[in-house]
Amino acid sequence: MRRDEGRGRKDMSYNVFLTAYIGAPRDYYAIFVETAPDGTCYNFQVTGDIQNGMRYECKASKKPEISASFSSKTSLGRVAATD
Repeated sequence: MRRDEGRGRKDMSYNVFLTAYIGAPRDYYAIFVETAPDGTCYNFQVTGDIQNGMRYECKASKKPEISASFSSKTSLGRVAATD
């Protein structure tokens, strides 16, 4: 039996990571919530800079490791699917 089988969605949780990407003039970071076994996810990030304005983004994404600019992935823990 799978870990989440037989239980309601309320008991499911997702892995959460801090991902880093090489960028210019500076690297950038995103919160990566792994929502499927194949590594697909949602990325949560802030884009822009203080001088020109910043914008919050949430978007569906593929595994971060397939990006040419991928640098690192650090585990932050887990989050309940209901959150």
